[in-house]
Order: sequence, then structure tokens, then C-alpha cells
Amino acid sequence: MIVEFARCGDALKKRSLQTRQLAGSGVWRKCLVITVCLFIAYPAFAAETLIGFVNIPYLIDKAPQAIEAAERLEKEFAPRQAAISELHHSINALKVELSPEEGGMTPDEREEIERQIMKLQRQHKREEQEFRERLNIRKNAEFKKIRLLVLDAINAFGQSRQYDLIVSDGVLYADKRMDVTEKILENLRLMDDMDDRDVQSIR
Repeated sequence: MIVEFARCGDALKKRSLQTRQLAGSGVWRKCLVITVCLFIAYPAFAAETLIGFVNIPYLIDKAPQAIEAAERLEKEFAPRQAAISELHHSINALKVELSPEEGGMTPDEREEIERQIMKLQRQHKREEQEFRERLNIRKNAEFKKIRLLVLDAINAFGQSRQYDLIVSDGVLYADKRMDVTEKILENLRLMDDMDDRDVQSIR
């Protein structure tokens, strides 16, 4: 690179006449700025730059902390989900009573069962909507914690391995050699194991 710049310097000397003619215009000043910028930028290009890529959605999906959070939510909302399911079965059972095969029912009895079905359907719809809303709120809260944990793990990994840059969303292509997702996932697993040991020691 230094030899190339030297050769360029010799060529500029040979063309001194042309540069004098261009000095009156802005072309010479632009060329000078570009040359100076090349000299300034050269050390930055010459230095080795360490860049990594991380698949954040994959980390959030596979991290043990995320799996444990999903299991907690499932356990937390299981009783309410079972109650809604039981309500749905009750509605279906009443509908069977209204089927033509189950005859021998007076008009008043049929009307009463229809009222019960409508009442249970409204209750089912209301409770199912409340269930989904509360579940989404809890999911968002857990997702926020996991995302912050993943970002902290990426930051710690980058600093400990002296990475200059770690990129994620918006990357159209990344060589497998640059993909450090699995390494960070392994760190998250180690962190989870350490947390488990801390909990056991407290107990």
C-alpha cells in the first residue's frame, strides 16, 4: 500500500503542469481532500476488525431462561384455562340436549336450555377474552426480561472477547464464521446453571 502511494506521488510530479491548470477550478482541491482522507483512513482499514453476528429471535426462543418462563406461565394459567375448557364442555352438553335425537322436551324446557346456552356462551367469551389479555400482559413482561438478559449476555460476550462490532436484525447475509449465536446461548445456559446452584445453596 505504501509503495502504491509512492508511485502515485511520482505520477503527480510528472503531471505538475496539469495540476497547475486545474488549480484555478475546484477539481484540484477535491483531489487533495480525497488523497488526505485515504492517508487518514488507511490505519483503520489496516487494523484487524472483529465482527460477529447474533440471531436474537433464536436466542430468545432457545435460552433456558425463556423456556423456564414459558413453563411458569403455563403452570400459572393452567387452572384458568381448565375452567374455560370446562365451560366449553358444558355448553356443548346443553346443545346435545337440544338435538332432535333428544326429543320429549316441552317448549318451555327447550327455551330454558337455550337461555342457559346463551348465558354460558357470553360468560365463555368474556372469560376467554380476559384470559388472553392477562396472558399477553404476562408474556410481554417475561419477554422484556428475557430480551434484556439476552442483550446483556451479548454485551458481556462482546467485551470479554474484544469484539469491535456485533450485529443482529437487518443483516441480509452473515458468514457462519461470524455467527456467535451458539456461543452466547452456551453462556446463557451457564448463567442459568449458576442461578440454579445459587437457589439450591439458599435452600
